[in-house]
Amino acid sequence: MKTYRSTDFNSKDLLLSLLFLIFLICSGAVLNNSFPKFQPVIPRFPYNISFVIILTSLLAYCYYRFKKTKLIQWLSGFSASIFAITGFITVCIFKFIGNRFNPISELLFDKNFLLFTSDWIFIFLFIYLYICLTFSITHRLFPDTGRYFPFIIIHVGIWILLIGFTFRIADYKEITINLIEKNDKINVGILKDGSETELPFELQLLDFKLGNNTVPSKISLITKQYLFSGLPITPKMKSKVVISQDSTYSDTVDITEFKPVKFKKWNLCQTGYDVNKGANSTLSIITLRRDPWENILNFGIILIILGILLHLAIESRRKIWIQ
Repeated sequence: MKTYRSTDFNSKDLLLSLLFLIFLICSGAVLNNSFPKFQPVIPRFPYNISFVIILTSLLAYCYYRFKKTKLIQWLSGFSASIFAITGFITVCIFKFIGNRFNPISELLFDKNFLLFTSDWIFIFLFIYLYICLTFSITHRLFPDTGRYFPFIIIHVGIWILLIGFTFRIADYKEITINLIEKNDKINVGILKDGSETELPFELQLLDFKLGNNTVPSKISLITKQYLFSGLPITPKMKSKVVISQDSTYSDTVDITEFKPVKFKKWNLCQTGYDVNKGANSTLSIITLRRDPWENILNFGIILIILGILLHLAIESRRKIWIQ
């Protein structure tokens, strides 16, 4: 008699996974249309970390407590995972296609994408993929950790990317500051929603220059004045700015659009000037960006690459041993 295993790859599992994915998408669409004012909100730090710890612990307990049930075996299997990953990526791609004329860096953190992550379809698919990845990792963690080590590393990397990609949207912060040459120091900027916010330090513009060199800027595919690669040509911007904090710290730095300055977990980027005055502009637009999940995402990518390399190395040695 054949026993049910989570690693089985059959048509029933595929059909069940597909139907469940369609059910989640339809349920999310119904909730979005029926209750437009009742939308989920991505939690910020430290609530998102608490959410990850509590949900992961609960899922690990459920797996070891009910791992012999068909539901847990299905969710920890290949079919559920592949449809969960495909559905999540497909929904995100549709968002990118809908905003294809925006630069990716702006798309990830604009107001529309924040609304997108507060969509029930996104939330349902996120939870579905999170459960599948957690069960899949836990299933192969013991007792055959060595056998599935590359698989575990790759899935942990994907798991970290999923968490970082979703929660960075809530914790990411971007502030725009308009600096005028020779003006007094300012510590007030404008958020994405147009509201003002106070900075933990002060900025003062000493000098702004618009170079003659041309450099690629935002992505576009139209008009003849753009490079063949699809990148428009814009003058090089450079600002000499004084950064000060209370009376204990003061430093003068040069900021360009391709050389941001890092200070107190903030990246200071040159993003604009007074286009009407051109080279005579005394206005410099500086954007401050803080992304606490950046290093975590980089770690997830490193784990995926490491897992793939280990898998290839093990497979090559196995072929040599068989020969």
